[in-house]
Amino acid sequence: MNLPIKDGVITMEVVGDASATHESTHGNQVYKGEITGGPKGQNKYPGGINNLISAEVGAYKRQFAFDAASVQNNVPSYYGNAQTVGDINKNWVIGINNNENFIYGRIILGSTYSERNIKQYLDDQKKHN
Repeated sequence: MNLPIKDGVITMEVVGDASATHESTHGNQVYKGEITGGPKGQNKYPGGINNLISAEVGAYKRQFAFDAASVQNNVPSYYGNAQTVGDINKNWVIGINNNENFIYGRIILGSTYSERNIKQYLDDQKKHN
């Protein structure tokens, strides 16, 4: 999604209907002021990290509801493969990774990021839930 909004238009790049469902959720979040910001990949979340994670939980839940397989087959999470909409939560989003590069973990931890720390946190969460 590219921001700022120009002439009331939010520009999104999508690769199919499931992706469009996910991204349109973010479009609504922009409209409601939950996401603001600049160029692609540099959006701002007025509520900080919690809003970022919440925004992604909402978008992935809607994508899953539209096409569960698009999430199950294309969005690997160390926390586990989502079997229901209810499986998509904060920890599931934190666990999203590309060859163990934890995208949201890197954002949350910044310079203290390590794959080991994210895995340990998620393993601990699995034990307590």
